[in-house]
Amino acid sequence: FQRARQLAPCILAFEDLDGLVHEDNRTVFLNELDGFQNNEGLLIVASSNHPGRIDEALLKRPSRFDRVFHIGPPQAAERREFCLRLLARSSLRARLSPDFDAEALARTVAERTDGFTPAYLKEAFVSAALERAQEGATVLDAQFAKSVLAQVDELKAHLKRMDNPEALAEMTTGGSGLGFRH
Repeated sequence: FQRARQLAPCILAFEDLDGLVHEDNRTVFLNELDGFQNNEGLLIVASSNHPGRIDEALLKRPSRFDRVFHIGPPQAAERREFCLRLLARSSLRARLSPDFDAEALARTVAERTDGFTPAYLKEAFVSAALERAQEGATVLDAQFAKSVLAQVDELKAHLKRMDNPEALAEMTTGGSGLGFRH
């Protein structure tokens, strides 16, 4: 906050607000928002993937966060565009086979990923690329596309387990859930 005030006008952005403000720093954070310091010239924005976990004191008092917007998961067309942008990144684009059909993969992934956030989409592509690299592949080709779709299926299974808290035990006992690959 102090640095932002020095740089005003300034945008101060907090990502994952639900995990940032907790019992140990709550009072300090609230005082920075509306305490003794002048926040003129600051636009304070925050995001969360878990709005239900945000401390109510941040949302209930006027002038802390005046507007709340809910932005749901991207629709199929937005997911397709995000996939195309991922594939256009230089780190992936340079390794794509000349006959690789990025449009077809992006369309297929978009059709199969209802409810996926951009983070999950990115995870599918990055995990598939890493898997192919571990297998010794230097070119991302049709096998890469198959790996991406397999990752999508694995992420779907992970999301389904997350909807069922009892299934979380399977992730801690050696299940093949997200992030537990060796």
